Amino acid sequence: MKRKDIENILGKFNQQKFRELLEPTTGEQVQINGNASQKVQPDTFLPCVPGKCFCGLTSKSYKSSTDYLDTCLVLQTPDNRDSGLVAAGAVIDSNSSDADLPVVLVVGINYGQGSSYLNSSIPISDDTKMRDRLGRVIGHLKDNGCPPGHMDDDTEFHLVAANFFPWITSQSWSSFDFNSIEESALIRCWGYKCPIAYIESLFDEFEGAKNLEAIVFHGANNATSYLGNCLISRLRDTGKLDNNLEIIFCDNLAPGFSPRISNGIKLNCNIGRSSLACTDYDE
Repeated sequence: MKRKDIENILGKFNQQKFRELLEPTTGEQVQINGNASQKVQPDTFLPCVPGKCFCGLTSKSYKSSTDYLDTCLVLQTPDNRDSGLVAAGAVIDSNSSDADLPVVLVVGINYGQGSSYLNSSIPISDDTKMRDRLGRVIGHLKDNGCPPGHMDDDTEFHLVAANFFPWITSQSWSSFDFNSIEESALIRCWGYKCPIAYIESLFDEFEGAKNLEAIVFHGANNATSYLGNCLISRLRDTGKLDNNLEIIFCDNLAPGFSPRISNGIKLNCNIGRSSLACTDYDE
C-alpha cells in the first residue's frame, strides 16, 4: 500500500470510531475532528453512571469509578486548570516512505500520557519512535531461528500503531502499576465497547493479510498479550486468519522504556492446539 492510501484509511477510520466511542454515551452530537486524537470535556464523556461503574476497594484505594477517572484520565496542569480527556486513534509512523509496501500493525495498550496532548492534536502521520525497537525485536527473532517473513529490516514496511485502550492517561500506563483487577476495570468502564472488535475492524480496513505483513502485540506487563490472543482466536474462528500473516508478541515498543528487548516471540497459528499439546508425549 502507498502511504497516502493508508492515511486516507486511518482518517476515515478514526472519525468513525471516535463517533462510536463518544456519541452513544453523551446523547448529543460531538464535533469529530480529522486528526488521530479527539479532545472532550470530562462532563460530556460519561459511559458509566458516575461512581457506579464499580464499587468496593482496590489496592490503590480507588473507592469509586469517579475517583479512578480523576486519577487516571483527567489531565490538568498547575498553570492551566482546563481539563479534558484525549482519545487517540490509529496512526501511521511518519518515518514511513512513500513506496508501495506491506503494513505492520503494531498494537499496544494506549498511545501515550501527559498534559501536552491537551494543546496539540496527534496527526494521522506521527513519529511513534517505535521502529528502532521493533527492529531489535526482528533481530532477536532472526538470532533465534525464526525470521519474520519479509521483514528484513525496519524500513521495508509501513508501521501503523493502534491500541486497545483509547484514552491518553495522565501518567504512563506502567507508572500506575495496575494490578489485573484495576486494569480490567479501567478498560471496561472507559474503553471501547469491545476493544478486540476495535482492532478487528482496523484489520478489516486493511483487508487482512492482503495488505498486512504482520500484527505485533507489544507490552509484557499489561493486558495487551491476553487481548491479542483473544483477537487471534477471533480471526481464526471467523476464517480471517491467513497463514501468511505473521503474529508477534514482544516487549513495549514505546519510547522511554528500557532499551533491552527480553521478549520477542513469533506465534505459529497453523498448528492445532490439541496436536501441539500431544507432540512432546507422542511415543
